[in-house]
Amino acid sequence: MSRLDMQKLILADDFTGANDTGIQFVKNNIKVDILLDISKGYSGKSDVLVFNTDSRAVSIQEAKERVTRVLSLYEGMSVYKKIDSTLRGNIGAEIEACMDATNTLIAFICSALPDAGRIIKNGICYVNDVPLLETEFATDPKTPIISSSVKEIITSQTDIPVIEVMHDELCRPMVVNAKIKQAIAHNQKVIFSFDATTNQDLVRIINLSNSLDESVLLIGSSGLAGCMTMRKAILPMLFVVASMSEKTTQQVNYIRHDETNFVIDLDTELLLSSNQYNDSVIKQALAQFELGKNVIIKTDSSIEARNNVDNLSEKLALTRAELGDHICMKLSALTKEILIKNFYQLSAIFLTGGDIAIAVAKALNADSYHIAGEVENGVPFGYFLNSPLSRIPVITKAGGFGSDAVLKNTIEVIKNLS
Repeated sequence: MSRLDMQKLILADDFTGANDTGIQFVKNNIKVDILLDISKGYSGKSDVLVFNTDSRAVSIQEAKERVTRVLSLYEGMSVYKKIDSTLRGNIGAEIEACMDATNTLIAFICSALPDAGRIIKNGICYVNDVPLLETEFATDPKTPIISSSVKEIITSQTDIPVIEVMHDELCRPMVVNAKIKQAIAHNQKVIFSFDATTNQDLVRIINLSNSLDESVLLIGSSGLAGCMTMRKAILPMLFVVASMSEKTTQQVNYIRHDETNFVIDLDTELLLSSNQYNDSVIKQALAQFELGKNVIIKTDSSIEARNNVDNLSEKLALTRAELGDHICMKLSALTKEILIKNFYQLSAIFLTGGDIAIAVAKALNADSYHIAGEVENGVPFGYFLNSPLSRIPVITKAGGFGSDAVLKNTIEVIKNLS
C-alpha cells in the first residue's frame, strides 16, 4: 500500500472539491476520510483527512477565521490547501490564513488541472485555451472572477508578495531554486505562483517542494493533489554503466531502443581529456531528464575499445590500472555534477561496475550503504547514507551479473516501490 510521509490534512472550500481531491489519493491506495464535523475530533487511522470549510462564497474575514479554526485543532499535520481550478473563492485570504496558522514562509500555488483543460501559462489561467476572464466562470453569480492572472487574483486578498514562476523556469530547477533562496533570504512570507500545462509540470512542482530544506505549503486543485503520490514513478532514472563485459552490453541494448530511455555512449579518450566534452554530456543528460526520459551513460565496451586499452594507456602515459582509476574518477565526477545540476530529482540511480559504485559513493561523501532489497538475484538496491542520495534508491550491479532484462526490471521495481 502506498503511504505518505506523514498524515495529511486537505482543506477545501466546498464539498465537491473536498471529494474530488480525496479520490485522487484513494486511486493510489491511500486511506482517506472526509471530516464532516471538526468539533467531534477524529479517532480514525486514515493517511489523509479532508475537511470542507465551505468558505468559497463567504466574506474574506470569515474565510480566514474558518481556516484558522480548523488548523488550530489539527496542529502538526502536513497541510494541502485545495482551491478551485478556475480560482473562484477567497484564494489569497485562505492562503494567508494557512501560512499564518502553520508558521510557513513559503507557499507554492498552481491551480492547473490539465486533464480538464485548465492550465496556467505565463501566469494566466486558461480554460480550454480561453483566458479565464472570457469564460462563464467570470460571471459566476456567487464568486465572480476579477482577472485571468493568478497573481492579480491572489494579491487582491493578501499583501504577501507573489512571485511568478514561468514554464521555462520550471524546467530549470537551478533557476527556480535560486529564485526561492533569494526571496526567502529576509525571512518573510512569499507565495510562488507556477505555470503548468501538463501533469508532468505538476510533478515538477511537487518535486521542487520536496527538494527544499524549508517547509512548503502546497496550494492547488485536484490536479496537483493527484500528482502528489505519483512523484516516485514519474521521476526518471540515471544509469551509469562502467563495465566492459559483453553481458552489460546486452543489457543496455535490451532497452536502448525504448523511447522512454536515452543512451549516451561515451568516448573514453574525450572523457579523460576534454572538459568541453564532459559538459556536453551533462547537458544531454539534463535535457533528457526534462523530457522525462531515463538516461543511460555507458562507457565503450566494443571489441575495438578493448583492443585499444593499451594504446590509450600509452598515449596518456598511464598503466592499465591507472587508466581504469582515471576513468572511474572522471565518470564519478561527471555523475555527481549531473546529480547536483538536476537537484537529485531522480527516482533511482543504477551503477554497474564495482569501481564506479564505490567512486560515486566517495564523491557524494556517503559513509555507508544500507541494503533494502534486490531487483534480481545478486542485484541489490539500497541507499547511500548521510549523502544526498540517502532517500534515493541506488542499485549496484557487477558487470557480469543480471538477466538481459535487468535494466528494464529495475525500472519496474523502482516504479512499484512504496
